[in-house]
Amino acid sequence: TSFVRDFDSDEPAVVQLRNAVEAYDALASGRDSEAMRYFRKDDWGEGAFDNFVWSAHLAAWNRDDEALAEIFGGLVESGRHGPTRDALELNVQAARAARAGSVREAGTLYRQALDGWRALGMRFEEAMTGLDMAVLLDPADLDVQRAVQNSRVIFSELGAIPFLERLSAAVARSDPLAGAAPTEAVSMAQDEVPAGT
Repeated sequence: TSFVRDFDSDEPAVVQLRNAVEAYDALASGRDSEAMRYFRKDDWGEGAFDNFVWSAHLAAWNRDDEALAEIFGGLVESGRHGPTRDALELNVQAARAARAGSVREAGTLYRQALDGWRALGMRFEEAMTGLDMAVLLDPADLDVQRAVQNSRVIFSELGAIPFLERLSAAVARSDPLAGAAPTEAVSMAQDEVPAGT
């Protein structure tokens, strides 16, 4: 990120690029609160749909009920339409249901979200939904296990190591439905699925 920080300019496009690079660096390094400051509601304007997506995942991983409610409200108020927006709304609704203890409803909504991302050919978001499930639902659940296995394959093929690490941490946690502390990234498990399998 140093090349962006060293580009000293107040031009809006440069500032936006610099902030985005620093946010993605924070995200990949597990500095979630720093990343979330960039993917905030103020940046949910026109053309910033990715900020909704990343905000939703970060809120789920950190079990932030207030942020999940705000993101859901922002999606509704945005007036956005289409299958991508609908799949994301399912992710957010599923996370909120999981946090409310409605595990069966959450599972149903997550399956619908997975179907939506798969139909769109958005494999990375399909994998990210599996990660959300691993964080918020019981990793011993068969649907969660299938989603996790699929996520491992996709992340491995894409070389998305930080997300593989998050997935391993989520699956390895001792209390499957713990609601307090966020899942911390740890080193990848030895049995990660290699790319192309």
